[in-house]
Amino acid sequence: LLSSARFAIERLNREVRNAVPNSVEVKTGSVGGIQTQCIEFLPVTASSIYIDIPVTPELKSNEIFVIPFKDKFGNDYQCGLSCQDSISIYPLSPDEIYVNTGQEQGKTFLIDSVMQISAQQWKIVMNRAVLFDDESPTQRAYISSGPVTYCHFNQSLYRIDGYTLAENDNYLFPPGTPVLMADNMSLFNSVSPTFKAIDATLQRNSLTQVNLGFELNQEIIFFNNDVHSQSTP
Repeated sequence: LLSSARFAIERLNREVRNAVPNSVEVKTGSVGGIQTQCIEFLPVTASSIYIDIPVTPELKSNEIFVIPFKDKFGNDYQCGLSCQDSISIYPLSPDEIYVNTGQEQGKTFLIDSVMQISAQQWKIVMNRAVLFDDESPTQRAYISSGPVTYCHFNQSLYRIDGYTLAENDNYLFPPGTPVLMADNMSLFNSVSPTFKAIDATLQRNSLTQVNLGFELNQEIIFFNNDVHSQSTP
């Protein structure tokens, strides 16, 4: 039981810790009559320092220029022919990330392609002409390949990916193939919720509280921990 619990918690902690800033969102509801809670976030595929972006009150553009960067595997970042990656600049809440990807002004947009301009500069082309709401104080741009959700459903913890930003608001338990991460969990208790997202303050980045209970042969084990976001917008 301890081994199973530690594996699930370590995987969850690592992914949430390296998510796009302020992308963690907690949802609670009912699935098939069973009270369910899910945590959703946007894993960072790659990040870079941007050189120039179209920002209000400038004219719309489908191009931004960045410093060359690597993906999470240490290779030059590439966006294939059917790229569905998104780019986010200075997101301060999940509402600025999980948005209509067809919008023309905001903080998160879909990428169409990436090309090298020189040894010091790349160009990211988006799928439409857009305007970003704000500049990032650190000039950071975050790229993600799509959301990830962990759901506490019945007495199990599932991980779901393979769906798009556009499908985010349509489901509590999102489309895709659920992968079982842990079993023998206590039933969801709204008094002591499984997940809780805490906004950033002037002294620290955002926090995610994870409270998991496991039961087997009348033995009960609780894991309570805070996951501190390492990324800053």
